[in-house]
Amino acid sequence: MPDGNPRVGAALISCRSCGSSGLQEIISLGEIPLANSLLGAEQLEEPEARYPLEVVFCPICSLVQITATVAPELLFRNYLYFSSFSATMMGATGPNVSSLKTLMSRVTFPRTVGWKYRPSWPPPHRTSAPLATASCT
Repeated sequence: MPDGNPRVGAALISCRSCGSSGLQEIISLGEIPLANSLLGAEQLEEPEARYPLEVVFCPICSLVQITATVAPELLFRNYLYFSSFSATMMGATGPNVSSLKTLMSRVTFPRTVGWKYRPSWPPPHRTSAPLATASCT
């Protein structure tokens, strides 16, 4: 690594889901510091740990993924966002979760490969035509 800090985890060379080695780069943002790892005034002259942030696409299973894995104890050491512990976040998302549960209770998902799915959207109490069509082959 250019700044002298070791990388955490090996660079991804095959898909995390299907194991394919034909990953296609979507974007590379280079090597960046971890979120919320701001340096204090006394640390400004020291090298800052940086990690690669590259996003790739697997054409076999369509998974979009990053290429490097940072150990959780480093990644979340100074990570301040915990949605499940934030009363504000829980209060704001509660109505959305209830609406989603109601909507999803009306949908039956096939359990086989090769299915075609046409959601009943908007929900039956509305009168407009379906907005989306999804298919999986």
